[in-house]
Amino acid sequence: MSEQEVGERPGAGEAGEAEKNQGGGKIGFFINRHYLHDLSVENPVGRVADEDVLHLRYGLDGRVDANPTGAPDTFLVGINMQFTSMLREQVVFVVDVTYRVEVELRGIPEPVAPFTLCVSVPEAVFPALQEILQRNAGYAGYPEMRVSAPDFRAMYAAKYPM
Repeated sequence: MSEQEVGERPGAGEAGEAEKNQGGGKIGFFINRHYLHDLSVENPVGRVADEDVLHLRYGLDGRVDANPTGAPDTFLVGINMQFTSMLREQVVFVVDVTYRVEVELRGIPEPVAPFTLCVSVPEAVFPALQEILQRNAGYAGYPEMRVSAPDFRAMYAAKYPM
């Protein structure tokens, strides 16, 4: 077993030294870690009949929050998504997911930081959320489905109107 601390990024020490030697000129957001925080799945009617699968309607709703962690320029972004599947007027499948992303901002000016945290970061990790939603739908007996990313820009605009 290596002497790496639990939760430390592999090569983080070497990268940090290299940045210091190069003047630390990297600008952007850097994901330290991301993980599934909470998952709730409800399948109240069980498997949907094959002939009804084509009649399913899907919805995806969510919100994004970002809070400082206490470490300099480091934030915890919370992405909460609810995927709902309906047959006629009945809810047949619901997945609630809370995903967390610890991110460090480097050289991003204050006016741009909220947009970066609430739009760019969720867009970057959405494939992981997408996989969670799709796998759980498969475990519940639904055919393979593509879950498109929500419009994080519209969510941001609704939360921070100009």
